[in-house]
Amino acid sequence: GCPSACDFCAPTEMHGNARTMLYAPEKIFQEMKRIYRTLPDTQQVLVYDEDYIKYTDEVRELGRLIQEDTEFGLRKLNWFAPSSIQSLNQYDWDELALTGFGGTFIGIESKFAPQEGYDKRTGDAKETVEELHKRGIACTGGWMAGFEFHDRVNIYEDLNYYISIGLVSTICSSFQILAL
Repeated sequence: GCPSACDFCAPTEMHGNARTMLYAPEKIFQEMKRIYRTLPDTQQVLVYDEDYIKYTDEVRELGRLIQEDTEFGLRKLNWFAPSSIQSLNQYDWDELALTGFGGTFIGIESKFAPQEGYDKRTGDAKETVEELHKRGIACTGGWMAGFEFHDRVNIYEDLNYYISIGLVSTICSSFQILAL
């Protein structure tokens, strides 16, 4: 679940907009090390939480553990987590890179999302992605077509905005675009 409470998100709905923490940063760190020991060719570990980057204390603690690790540390430990523009903008860009954070999926949803009540999209998506790319952090994302606020004109404006952000790859959801 996720407290952002997006109305299109099934995990959020299933968990009543509440997050359930399964692993504290220390446990995530130990699991990452176990994975890298067991599968030494691992390039990146997925920390799956709907918007893990939202939880600054946890991310900073995980980063501290990785930075202080003498077995693998930042030279090896690399992790990926879903995020949002709003949560990413809580950090200094270099700070994120120094946690071992190496990639993210960002729910862009729509250029119009902030004005339609989707607060997790608040912030400049293009600048955020540019800053992450400068630090070698890979970004994929999602754009959604078919919101009630989409019409025959603004859906193309929205798609062009999404393309202009410069994500490494894109995932698009369509809901009867021809019915617009």
